[in-house]
Amino acid sequence: MDSIHAMIQGNAKVFIGLGGNFAAATPDTERSYQALQQCDLTVHISTKLNRSHVITGKCALILPCLGRTEIDKQSSGLQSITVEDTMSMVHSSAGQNQPASHQLKSEVAIIAGIANAALGEQTVEWQKLASDNRLIRDEISAVLPEFKDYNARIATERGFYLHNPASQRRWHTKQQKAVFSAAMLPQQLAHEMAKTQTRITRRRYGSYRNGVK
Repeated sequence: MDSIHAMIQGNAKVFIGLGGNFAAATPDTERSYQALQQCDLTVHISTKLNRSHVITGKCALILPCLGRTEIDKQSSGLQSITVEDTMSMVHSSAGQNQPASHQLKSEVAIIAGIANAALGEQTVEWQKLASDNRLIRDEISAVLPEFKDYNARIATERGFYLHNPASQRRWHTKQQKAVFSAAMLPQQLAHEMAKTQTRITRRRYGSYRNGVK
């Protein structure tokens, strides 16, 4: 939400979306559209087209990337990513199909290329990370205790279970309890408002044709 507010207020001028359908997935569609249209540049790194791609800033780019099912081969060899399934199991996933084009890059390679061009490699060796996804997982292991020995744990057949404290009724809140909040619902949903406006327009048009002002 902070990002949307920043775009609307003009404090954030570039939007880069990594997959997903940002404009349609956020809670307030109208303000999300407004936020994207306020940007100087909107960029989407995607495997397929969606609604967000046509809600653009002043300039817009769509950067096609390798899909999860496509082979990603870098200088260090074949690459795998990791995914979390509905049972909170984290496991590796490697593509089996030939890429749709030899020009396609992975999401990692695209992000690393942007970072390298914008920031240089004085602090982070972006190109080195892009050449081997295992190096990225090593960095994740160093800062997130839940992902200790990341590469070793995904090497097993089913991967590893990512513990969710809430499933064990442990709440990391000040009250040590689950915290709920209520939000007022609108009187009408967007499609209901559109139908109402259409009916009003038709009535006005009908009155005009019949000579009633």
